[in-house]
Order: sequence, then structure tokens, then C-alpha cells
Amino acid sequence: MKYDLVIADNASILGAPDRKPEEYPALAEKYLYLGLERVPQSLRHEQKTRLQKSLPEWKFALLERIASYSGDIRFQHGDRTLSMVQNAAILCAEVWGLEDVVQEAGLTPPTNLGLVQGIALKRVIMHPFSGLGFKNWPLKKYLALARELRAAGWEPEFCCAASEHKALHELIGDEFPMPVAKNLSAFAARIYEAAALIGNDSGPVHLASCLGVPTLTISLRGYMHRWRPGWRQGVIA
Repeated sequence: MKYDLVIADNASILGAPDRKPEEYPALAEKYLYLGLERVPQSLRHEQKTRLQKSLPEWKFALLERIASYSGDIRFQHGDRTLSMVQNAAILCAEVWGLEDVVQEAGLTPPTNLGLVQGIALKRVIMHPFSGLGFKNWPLKKYLALARELRAAGWEPEFCCAASEHKALHELIGDEFPMPVAKNLSAFAARIYEAAALIGNDSGPVHLASCLGVPTLTISLRGYMHRWRPGWRQGVIA
């Protein structure tokens, strides 16, 4: 299928970090590159000229503002404290001139599942892993925190990917529930009905925030300004 304009993250397969530098100019002429981090100058290329020549006037009018910007999303207004969700919303509203920009992702469970947000009033899900081990709070400290939560009347449980299950079970044994979700949908459902989720900067923390679930993110010092969960107000420790 032919597309008039493709917007690509420069770190995606279309950015192809393993490509040779001489390939970049041809890529930049074909795709509009945005980046959560730095976008190489070789990939920054406005698409207006190309689209104006190839599109009918009415369609070009729809794409003109978007096609004029290629570069970093971060640090809108020069503010290093904004989350990436806030940065993206500002880019869409002020740089691209899009109307009715919202920060919500609109992710909600299908009504036929019968889920009720936060119905498990005492359930606190703890996710002690992430994609980068160096930023993880130690497992033993998660275990100590879980014991304190249980003593205070909460119902902590641990979650992890299948590949992490063995390491986690060796530490906590059967002391706390460790339900295994058969897929991401089932895991999201369990998060949705929980009271809160505690974890490192990781996919489950961002998923919980996106679903409107309160979060506590345990982070490296100074690391979370941009990457903190940005859909629902959460606590950063």
C-alpha cells in the first residue's frame, strides 16, 4: 500500500541503527523522523516540498504542518522536567497545530469483560523487574516492602514475565501470590482492578498509568523527569 507520509521513530526499524550512514539521505526523503531522544541531523528532513508536488491541494493542506517538522520530541519549551507524554502533547498542539489534543491514550477494557476499576481495594501488584537491570530496585527490598504492606492490611502480589518467574520464585517462594497471566490482555485486566502498582520504570508501570491505576515508580535518582508514567498522576521515589 502506498502512503503519502510515514512518521517513524528514528530508533525503530525504519531508523535502522545498523544502516550505513550513506543510506540516511534516501531514508530521510521518504520518512518523517521523530525521536524520543536525539534524531541525527542526517535523518532530519522536511517533507513539505515533496508532498506539495505530489498531492492535491486539499490533502496537502491537511499534512502541511506535520510534514514541516522532523526532529526531537523531548524538551518542548526547553523544559527538561516535562514527561514524554506532555512533550508529545505540546508537539501535536503547538508545532503541528492539531486540534483537540489530549494526553489520554484512550485505553479502556471492553465492556463485555465485566471489569470494575479498582474493585480489588487491597490488591497491590509489585513488578520488580524492567528491561534494564541496572535501574531495578533490589529484589530483597521489594520483598521487605511487601511484608510491610501485608502487615498494614494490604494484599501484595508479585508479577513478572515468564522468563523471570524462576528467579522471582527462588527469592519469595510461596510467601506471596505470583499469578501468571496467560497473555498481556489478562495481565492488563488484573492491573485494572488493582488498588495500585509498584515497580521500576517498566512496561507494567506505564500500562497501569495508562489504565488510570495509581502507581509508585522506584527510580534511579534524576532519571525519571522525562520517562515517568505520564497518563495518571503517580508517585516517583
